[in-house]
Amino acid sequence: MELLVETEYVVAIELNLTDITTVDFLRTLLNNGSNFLTLNPTVNVTQIGLTTVCSPSNPGYQCKCEDQYRWSCDQCLRYGSCDNITDDTCGCIKSIPADGRYCQSLDQYNFTSCPTTTPTSTPPLVYEYLISIEVKAEDVTSVEELRNIIYPISINSNTHISEINMST
Repeated sequence: MELLVETEYVVAIELNLTDITTVDFLRTLLNNGSNFLTLNPTVNVTQIGLTTVCSPSNPGYQCKCEDQYRWSCDQCLRYGSCDNITDDTCGCIKSIPADGRYCQSLDQYNFTSCPTTTPTSTPPLVYEYLISIEVKAEDVTSVEELRNIIYPISINSNTHISEINMST
């Protein structure tokens, strides 16, 4: 008596398609529940999943995840996310991954947390100018008034006079 052993395989197939209508056709098959295909009397395909669709985007490629699939945080950061990183995942990256890792299932993949980074702010640049102004005043009281000004003087929120020196 021959004993039949049923074996289940998970096979990943990469399709290089240039016609978006073929991708849309595959989406339609999946959305209609057409996940059963008999290849021969002993081989049945019981589930098909479309995970990632990459397409040309200026200046390279953009890879988007299908429903229920996401990029891990490290992939989002490595290749640049073209949508928001939420829950430590993103749905679109700005490249085709060189390592062959495509979008992962939300149900089957344990996504790791994105590293927290504190934004570094650069201090505003402060410029100092030395400006010489010649004042012609015949009245000594005008010169005394200039000597008695309390500094700094704010001209506006970005410009301040910190001191005045009288030379002659």
